[in-house]
Amino acid sequence: GKDLVTENTVKNSTEIDAAGSKSIAFNFGTTYQLTGNNIIEIHGGNITDVATVYQWVNYSGTANASVNSHFSFYGGNIENVTSGPRNSSTAVFDVKGNVNYDFYGGNFINVYTGIYKRGTVNGNIIYNVYGGNFANGIKFSNMYNSGGNSTLGNTAVIVHSKGKDGYSVTSPITLSSDPEKPVAKLNETTKFVAVINNAELDKANFDSGLVADYKLRVYGGSAQPVFENGTLAGFSLCADNNAFVPAVNGVILESGQNGLYTLPEGETSIHFAINANTEYKENDTPEQLAGKLVVHGAQIRKADSALRFVATIGKDILDAMEDFDSDNTVCQKEKITGYGFAVIPENYIAPGVEPCIGMDKVRTVPAVNKYDTSNSNYICYTVCITGISCENASLNYVVRPYFTYEDSTGQTVTIYGKTYATSISAVSEMAIAADDKALK
Repeated sequence: GKDLVTENTVKNSTEIDAAGSKSIAFNFGTTYQLTGNNIIEIHGGNITDVATVYQWVNYSGTANASVNSHFSFYGGNIENVTSGPRNSSTAVFDVKGNVNYDFYGGNFINVYTGIYKRGTVNGNIIYNVYGGNFANGIKFSNMYNSGGNSTLGNTAVIVHSKGKDGYSVTSPITLSSDPEKPVAKLNETTKFVAVINNAELDKANFDSGLVADYKLRVYGGSAQPVFENGTLAGFSLCADNNAFVPAVNGVILESGQNGLYTLPEGETSIHFAINANTEYKENDTPEQLAGKLVVHGAQIRKADSALRFVATIGKDILDAMEDFDSDNTVCQKEKITGYGFAVIPENYIAPGVEPCIGMDKVRTVPAVNKYDTSNSNYICYTVCITGISCENASLNYVVRPYFTYEDSTGQTVTIYGKTYATSISAVSEMAIAADDKALK
């Protein structure tokens, strides 16, 4: 209950009695150039405002500080949390340094990624949320309207729905923005990132008005943005089940430099899914096909002017959807619901767009009849497009193999292979050139 700051400097390793109600912040005059690391743990108490630095005088200039702040919240009742300076309405406070807030427990009324009113945070701002109760969610906003006098560096709010070390989110968190109290970016490369890990647990959601470059829902694992030299280098992705791989819109992602992944901007769902190799090679062995989902090619069926596409789904993929108890009883942890083709004539789809289930004009054709089941490593299946007229002999038909399953979290996941397109004319010309017997 006593005043914490009675001098112009705070000594190293200052211990704070958490009893009573108090505000905790650095308090220094306009001429001080504070430099160092600001590390604070809060385990309880009633706190009105939490900020990384503090300056409150009627001053029309700019105050500066170079401080890396790391706050950990384990308990307490906290009314307002901001990432940057808490200062008067006239001064602009420029803070250089990174801000890391780890939320494990406590009750929070208002949490902002921005600052109290006027100023700049030049470093990276990262909020990792493992637990706590957030009455008004977390806002990508300032506490007050700055009148255009506030800017932030790269900012990320990551909700870890599984919690950590026994701490967990006690009620769903809404990530939002307040259009009346906007925050501006430090520069053109600055990114605002919102992540909900293990989204299947329904511990957080995105408000429709949330303003962020990335809004990621991650199912069956977690994502963490990685900032290097003031820019977003990529995302670190980690699956709950190491056998699974990240996929977006049914396409398995490939990591880039340093194992980081590049993700599309906007609102994106990432599913950690059963792995499938989608690269077809003519010299693939049966053992190599065991892990693949590929289109082999196309054939002509003369009797009904049909174009038949042949695809392979490997047994490793099918087996990954079933777990067995010691008595060989199947436990449907990953339950396949189907596989087949997505099909569309080329004139109904824009160049560069790949057909997906549910897309306008796309026909979903399940693999009802198997073409070849003789090999223990894979299954071949087909789709036939029949009754193609002479006028459409040169029209390409676009096919894309897929498999769909329900994962152990209850999510329906679809994984696609690579698109293949050809026409009756093209297959005929290749067959004749190769002196093939496909036209019999």
